[in-house]
Amino acid sequence: MADAGKVLEDIDGFDKQKLRHVETEEKVVLPNKEVIEKEKTEKQLLQEIETPHSLKRTSTKEKNPLPTKEGMYYPSKILLKKNLCKKSEAKSLPSLLKKYFRSFKPHECMKI
Repeated sequence: MADAGKVLEDIDGFDKQKLRHVETEEKVVLPNKEVIEKEKTEKQLLQEIETPHSLKRTSTKEKNPLPTKEGMYYPSKILLKKNLCKKSEAKSLPSLLKKYFRSFKPHECMKI
């Protein structure tokens, strides 16, 4: 930063006669029609995005729900409760699952 004493000295030694008079020109540049239209469309698009008036509330129905914890570990008990199979069939459920799904290993809780 400049020394304060030097700045004051330069201000005192300034010659006002070196300044010249200049006429000021005011230039007002107005946008053309294309620019105005472009700004209007941008503003309109932003307004439509910010205020989505055409959206309606809907309710969704889950058609393929995920299995519950009970359904994962106790399928034979669930089938028995819903009377979908007999007790004798429920005992063979792990073997049926093993037959159709090679990597199936029955959990101890599946035993009735």
